[in-house]
Amino acid sequence: MRIVQISPYDLSRHGGVQQHILSLATELRRRGHAVLVIGPGRDAEQGTDILPLGATRKVSVLGTSFELTLASEKELRELDARLAAFRPDVMHYHTLWVPLLPWQIFRRNSVPSVATFHDTPPPGFAGLLLRSLFKLLSRALLNRLEGAIAVSPAPMGHLRPGRSGCRPVILPPVTDLGDLLALTKSRAPLRKTVLFFGRLEPRKGIAVLIRAWDLLAMGLVPLPRGVAMPRLVI
Repeated sequence: MRIVQISPYDLSRHGGVQQHILSLATELRRRGHAVLVIGPGRDAEQGTDILPLGATRKVSVLGTSFELTLASEKELRELDARLAAFRPDVMHYHTLWVPLLPWQIFRRNSVPSVATFHDTPPPGFAGLLLRSLFKLLSRALLNRLEGAIAVSPAPMGHLRPGRSGCRPVILPPVTDLGDLLALTKSRAPLRKTVLFFGRLEPRKGIAVLIRAWDLLAMGLVPLPRGVAMPRLVI
């Protein structure tokens, strides 16, 4: 098959969605499919398999950071020509409702489309408003998609297919572990280690972890008898 994946986020910036898209593309190519990845990010690695598109502006909302993206009409016309030459069998959109690039491409293409929904609104009133908005939008989107994927039960909770829309399924995100599996394992340290692995932003919990660590380090929360203070690696 000839597959196009559309990222809503800067492909040159580290992130779970970007990692999922690139790892999925690598595995699909290994299985014999042709894959073109489209997304914002002028500093992204360019080539026959990756097409940077659109301008980005970084914003922070509800404790997380993401990019607002927009492609010019000239860029979209050039993309139309590129897609006509590539002749995709399916377009795969990731977090389709992140403004605005994925929607720009989606609305001007009639190629069979699937979408993966990665986003989980935070708790609280603002998150409740977002979830309500996503439920309304999902009813219209799922009527126009041939397939829909949620990466966990959390985003599945705000997808509403209605009577005629496609039914989403849960498929966990993928990560190419090749580089990690190639590492030589060191001897286990004498002290236990706590590893924080994620973006340094409030909703990922790094501030909560550091406050908890302070309580342990100051002895305000006792460790079990015989347990040494562990290492913290961020």
